[in-house]
Amino acid sequence: LDGSVIARRSPAKIRSLVPKTYQLEIQKQGYRSWKKSIEVKPGLISSTAKVLLFPEQLTKTEPLDTIEGAAQLFQPTDDGKKVAYATTQDSDNDGEINVYVFDTDRKTTKKIFPRADVKDITLSEVKSARWSPDGRKILFDFQIKRAGSAEPNTSEQSYAVYDERRDAMTFIKDLFGFTIENPQWDPQDSTFLYWMTAKNLHRFDTD
Repeated sequence: LDGSVIARRSPAKIRSLVPKTYQLEIQKQGYRSWKKSIEVKPGLISSTAKVLLFPEQLTKTEPLDTIEGAAQLFQPTDDGKKVAYATTQDSDNDGEINVYVFDTDRKTTKKIFPRADVKDITLSEVKSARWSPDGRKILFDFQIKRAGSAEPNTSEQSYAVYDERRDAMTFIKDLFGFTIENPQWDPQDSTFLYWMTAKNLHRFDTD
């Protein structure tokens, strides 16, 4: 963390940090390291999405899916059976963004965004994707643009939950009317999300 070695086994918690932006690097012998800037805010829990380290020496590769466009995000489940990924239609990341789920067992791909039941929202960026503990839902951190907005070229942050069983995408801000910060899955029950505001802990039933 910021160049200091903290010997912990994952999942790990680091406490008593001063609020600021840290440079986090995760290392394991024989694997490629993983790096990310992570902001710690007063009174809130900051976390990373599930991190997958790749071996330094890859002995075999297997093409699983053909991706059209420039890849913007890649996030597998813990067991590697499914992968959420996003692509843009040009190398400058200015084109239409498509979001998919790939099933590594069935070798099938499903487009989950854009979708016919969400007509007034387009994606300008997919910042992160976090699978629920049971691997059936995905918490997305999107930058979106809304059709008919007074400032059509301005994007806003919006978390959304995709439920694979119902094939439904729920934008959380549209339910509550305000933007939430740093939501987290309940590690024991994939039905619930938690987040903090200035004075309260909130729980949201995603079903």
